[in-house]
Amino acid sequence: MASSSFQPMNQSPSTVIRLFKIVLSKSLQAGTLKIPRKFSRKYGGDVRNPVYLKPPDGTQWKIDWTNHDGEILFENGWKEFAAYYSLHDGHLLWFEFKETSLFEVHIFDMSGLEIDYPLNDQTDDDSVEILNKPPPRPRKRSKAALLSPSTTRQLRSATKTRDVEREFYPGTRGFKALKEAQKFSSENPFFIVKIRQTIRTSANLPASFFTKYFKNEQQKVKLRFEGRLFPAKLCYYRHCYTALISAGWPHFVRASKLQTGDVILFELVDKDDPVFEAHLYRAQAFKSRSGGFQYLKAAQNFKSENPSFMIKITHPSVLKKAGAIPTRFFTKYLAKKKPNMNIRMGSKLLPVKLLYYPSFSAAYISAGWNAFIVASNLKAGDVCIFELANEKDQVLNVHIYRDGEELQELFN
Repeated sequence: MASSSFQPMNQSPSTVIRLFKIVLSKSLQAGTLKIPRKFSRKYGGDVRNPVYLKPPDGTQWKIDWTNHDGEILFENGWKEFAAYYSLHDGHLLWFEFKETSLFEVHIFDMSGLEIDYPLNDQTDDDSVEILNKPPPRPRKRSKAALLSPSTTRQLRSATKTRDVEREFYPGTRGFKALKEAQKFSSENPFFIVKIRQTIRTSANLPASFFTKYFKNEQQKVKLRFEGRLFPAKLCYYRHCYTALISAGWPHFVRASKLQTGDVILFELVDKDDPVFEAHLYRAQAFKSRSGGFQYLKAAQNFKSENPSFMIKITHPSVLKKAGAIPTRFFTKYLAKKKPNMNIRMGSKLLPVKLLYYPSFSAAYISAGWNAFIVASNLKAGDVCIFELANEKDQVLNVHIYRDGEELQELFN
């Protein structure tokens, strides 16, 4: 077996080294990837085994490697990575080697554009809704908040979905389609998928659903829509507890004429020779209304000489996560403050903690956010303005807009 050792070059772990690699069909067939020889010789001594690949979607992939004729050869774990991101001959991988075991990687297709990364159903509560699901599996959490994979995935997911989550705002067609789908009842197991982008080559399905009803990590199935059967493949990736509808999904999207905002409910009607009945709820069948946007309009009329920022509660899933602070606001007004602050609501103070992630250019209200949500009884469609009334104090005054009006003296 080839050795996995190189001579160290005394390279500082904090140095960022960039490289790229073009994917070839030969590499895909072999299920391995050779890292350029010059990198291997110059920096191989600083690369630990295994390494971890971190794409922009925030997932983390463990890859074992060996020294093959003076080159680092990615082996165990690489095949799963390539399959998950549907790598093809001609794709370009752009790596940043930042630490002794960490590679950040970006994937570009043959046109030179970066791909649309799959949304991970364990991180984006808004992308996939599971019905009739078993209790979630307990999972260990990292003690290091800044480097925990779950935190990283949340950050990437929040950034990734910012431009498309508008499709499922309260009062929108997509939101109404979702509500209609949630009325569905059956003795058969089923799950819901929201269509955010029709150009994706795959769709997430709940990993818990896959592991409950299928034994292997790949499963051929048929998707039935309006009497037609569409062959597809379900894939499960143990590394990141993710499952996908992969091969066959683009054909199904075209045949069913899916549009952004549509909602699909997949009902498992045959478990022996797996067949999913597809129930489609088209967004265009519903009329949209202003919904939470009227609250936003009222909040935008807020005027103050003090610096302030806005957080829109766009969907119930936002209630479970940290509150995103605009990076410019944080770096200008809060970066030099202590992370522990208070939110003032009327005469009450609620303690919270601020977190800043320079590598993601993201800032959040973290610890204490859930308590604030409960105390203020926030709901989807509400809008909050946080005002730094006194830059010397560790206090943010909050103004909450609900039903188009500001809630005055909420806690008095």
